Formats: sequence, structure tokens, C-alpha cells
Amino acid sequence: PRETVQAYPPFVAVSGSDLRHQTSSHVDVKGGEAVVGVVTETANSLGRLYVAPLVEYGRGHYDSYIDNNIHGKGTASYYGAGVALRQTFGQGFYADASARMGRVDSDYSSSDLDGASSVKYDLGTTYAALHATLGKAFAIDDKRTATLYAKYFYDWQKSANATLSSGEAYRFASVDGHRVQAGGKYSYGLSSLYVDMLYQYEFQTEARATYTGLSTPLASMKGSSGSLGLGWHKEAEKGSPWFADLQAIGWTGKQRRVAAHIIAGYKF
Repeated sequence: PRETVQAYPPFVAVSGSDLRHQTSSHVDVKGGEAVVGVVTETANSLGRLYVAPLVEYGRGHYDSYIDNNIHGKGTASYYGAGVALRQTFGQGFYADASARMGRVDSDYSSSDLDGASSVKYDLGTTYAALHATLGKAFAIDDKRTATLYAKYFYDWQKSANATLSSGEAYRFASVDGHRVQAGGKYSYGLSSLYVDMLYQYEFQTEARATYTGLSTPLASMKGSSGSLGLGWHKEAEKGSPWFADLQAIGWTGKQRRVAAHIIAGYKF
């Protein structure tokens, strides 16, 4: 039997970060994003199924530094829509998945290229992203909980053409990204404080551009990263229908960043 337990509670998630990507050189990114959606909660023969249609938007500023002392900068933004799913099972097991698609727009400028006082271009293309999670929560006692999880992420950006302000036409190849995470979370209390630690490995992810048959040097994100997050989480309950999650995260390794995430919603 299937029964709708809670219909369409809305939620909003907001985050900001200061991120360094170590490629063959490095890129520093400062920005933020927001996700807005609604959730349906359904009881089924396996446990509970949560379905959340959503829309997302993000914007940031970046500085890129290449080994030959070329400094470039620009802005990037994206907007899209998707759906997130969560199925709970017995004995603390759960599975998550999501699919998103939209458009990303960016621009670039540099005054360090040979023979040009300043070079600029604009670029727009399509993106898609998928993720899947398997996890298990363990009740240590009536207040303390530990969770172990494994996650897989896939990101894709379509190839695109851009014409530099100096007249050259470049073609940017499509980019596919695959990464896995394994981690654990320790929580204390219903309105809980928690610690979240994970290890991430990104497989060979390369970005390439070509001009008149010649290829630019590859930028690769392949490698390991680790993170430590500290947060506070509140479940919705009778007399207090708000739910929220606040988290601060630090990363090291291939990705180096600090980030803050805020999720809030209301169950009617």
C-alpha cells in the first residue's frame, strides 16, 4: 500500500564558498548558490520515499593562474532544474539520487597574453549532473547516531564555441567528470550537532580547447581531496514545523576551500 504522508513542504538551500581547484595550474573561485523546491513524502512497502522537484541558480567570480604566468579572470553563472529522490529502508539503510540540467554562462578576460593588451570572450553551454548515494545510520543510543555512506557524482558540460575579442575562434571540448566519496557522520541529539568527514577521489577529468587544429594544454582535476564539516541539524516536529541544517566545511587536497551551507524549510 502507498499513502501520502506529507504533501509539498517547501525548502530552500543556500551556500557560499571560497574554492581552489588544483589543475595543471590552479583556479580560485568565490561564489554562492541557491536551490528552491518542494518535497512529497510517501510510505511504501520498502519504507518512505521522498521526491523533491527543484530549481537552482549559482553565480561566482574566478581567477585562473597558468604556470606560464598568465592570469585570467571572469564570472560564471548557471541556472537549471531537476529532481532529488530519497528512499529509506529498514534498519537505517537509505538511498539518495538526483538529476539536474540547465545552462551555464561564463566570461573570461586576461591582459597577460602575448601580443594583446587585453583578450576577452563569452561562453554559454548546457550542463547536466547526476548523483547517487547508499548509506546506513546506526543508533548508538537515544541521542547519538553514526552514519556511513558512499556517493557517486557525474557532471557533464556540452562543447561550445567562443570568439576572442582579438578575432580567434576557439572550440571548447565537452567535459565529463566522475568522482566518488566515502565518509561518516556523527550526530548528537534530535536538534543535533554533528561532525561529517569524507574522502573524495576524482577520476580523470580533462578540459581542452582547440584553435586551428592546435590544442591548448590539458587541465585535469584527477586526484584526492578530504573534508571536515561541523554543523547543526533540526528536524520538523509537532509544535515546531521548521526544519534546518547549518554547516561549515573545510577541504584540503586537490580541492582546497571553505564553504557554508544553509538549508531551511517548513512542513505544513
